[in-house]
Amino acid sequence: MSGTSWDDLAAVALLGTGRRPVPAGPLPAPLADAAARVGAVRAASARPGTEPDAAEHLLDVAALGAVLRRAGMRPRTPRPLPEPAPTDPRRPAGPAAAARLLELLGGTDRELLELWLATAQECGVRPPEPLLPALLDHATRFPTLAPLLVAVAGPRGRWLAGHRRDWAATVATALPSPTRATAEAAGQGPPSWDLGPPAERVAWLTDRRSDDAGAARRVLESGWPREEPAQRAALLAVLAVGLDPADEPFLEQCLGDRRGDVRVTAARLLTALPGSALGRRAAARARAAVRVERQVLRRRLVVTVPAGHDEAMFRDQVPPPPARLGPGGGPGAWLLLHVVAAAPLATWVPALGASAVDVTALEAADGWQAVLWSGWARAAVREGDAVWAEALLQHLPGPGSSPGSGRGPGPGSGSGPAGGGGPPGRPLPGSEPLDPLTTVGALLALLDGDVRARQVAGWLRARGGPPAPAAVLLRAVPAPWPPAVTAAVVDWLADRPRLDDPDGRAVLELAARRLPGDRVGALREVAEQWPVASTTRRLAGAAAELLSVRRAVLEELQ
Repeated sequence: MSGTSWDDLAAVALLGTGRRPVPAGPLPAPLADAAARVGAVRAASARPGTEPDAAEHLLDVAALGAVLRRAGMRPRTPRPLPEPAPTDPRRPAGPAAAARLLELLGGTDRELLELWLATAQECGVRPPEPLLPALLDHATRFPTLAPLLVAVAGPRGRWLAGHRRDWAATVATALPSPTRATAEAAGQGPPSWDLGPPAERVAWLTDRRSDDAGAARRVLESGWPREEPAQRAALLAVLAVGLDPADEPFLEQCLGDRRGDVRVTAARLLTALPGSALGRRAAARARAAVRVERQVLRRRLVVTVPAGHDEAMFRDQVPPPPARLGPGGGPGAWLLLHVVAAAPLATWVPALGASAVDVTALEAADGWQAVLWSGWARAAVREGDAVWAEALLQHLPGPGSSPGSGRGPGPGSGSGPAGGGGPPGRPLPGSEPLDPLTTVGALLALLDGDVRARQVAGWLRARGGPPAPAAVLLRAVPAPWPPAVTAAVVDWLADRPRLDDPDGRAVLELAARRLPGDRVGALREVAEQWPVASTTRRLAGAAAELLSVRRAVLEELQ
């Protein structure tokens, strides 16, 4: 603009036309012509004898001047177009499968969505491109599904994620390490140790730990005082990758951390470290509490209840007895359970027997069998020891056996020292009831698939019924159930006097999600055994319908 400038107009607008008139200087020709036409239109619509409104005139000139200024701007240098999306060699999902995926992404059944994704990955099917943003959003919202979602999204999904920060971070965390390195090289949001969010920092440290365990530990140790307390346990758990004796001093230091989850994580890692000082301390406590007594015709286990809870136990993550315990479980049972559970399994062989089977077969005096079994079971789960798991499942405590069920000077009588409570104001985790059957499912999960299936099928068919709720056992058998388990479950459902109790409902839900798709008819037959208006018929029918949907998902992706 020449003559009357933009700054002149701005000054009048700031002060007001009552204090400063609109500049009378000439306007550029195009603006002057437009302002004249606008003024003529306003004058024609105004009442006769009315003076033109100076404020309206100012706004008209300013609006026209703004358009003139923008029209005169030179275009900026355009950004280069992104590289085109890579091709995806997988075959596209058919209309039915695509419609099913859209429905699942908008629903709440995560298991069915996971089934669709896993089947698509197995069959080499790619999702429709318009659904890639929804897949990436789900990967961001549900980290446990992110690896599968990102894999199914394929190369085009990873390309798309590179254009949005949150998607890029999700992809970088979800991809396996070699692919993640490729993504970092491509600039798709690399995890950052210094500035990244918690999940990215854990992923970075895990990769570093795999490459150089000592260097990763030194990085973590050097910044440990500055770490957010809530993130420390997750970072410390990464040391399980390549766990090494050189980690022991740092882990021992972490036993004194103010956060309980950090202390528990450090104790778990130290127990898993062969020859660690904590492992030796735990083994010494356990050997002092449990010994073999040799008699003329047999051997049995004799228990000496720990003399009480002390500061050393607290530091080694043996929790003190809580103020209130379940029926029959006294402080002595509590301490014995946790002392045995804290000891490495190597403590017992060959000290008590030649093998895990020999040890678990020994009878315990004074009713301590269930307590010892529970402690060994927890240690087996912690160490992931399938040999001990199989031995423990072969020697389950008898019906009704639980810590505190023994007679005489055993756990039920509360004999032995009360054990005291730990240091005041410093609670430890681990106040769950002392029920040995709660670990059966976890022990089953450690077994080889065929062994596990035979064990569960045998229990379901046992005359006295399974040793734990059937649903607890069946959750340890992944889908699809093998023929032996499938047949046993169908017979179990058909023979049950009712299915609307908690165990029956849970087994029906599992059957709907883990039976092979061709057993829909068997579930419908179970439903038809019951009166039309009964709850059991409704539950069994719903399970059959869900199994039918699962079968349809599989067929649509073939």
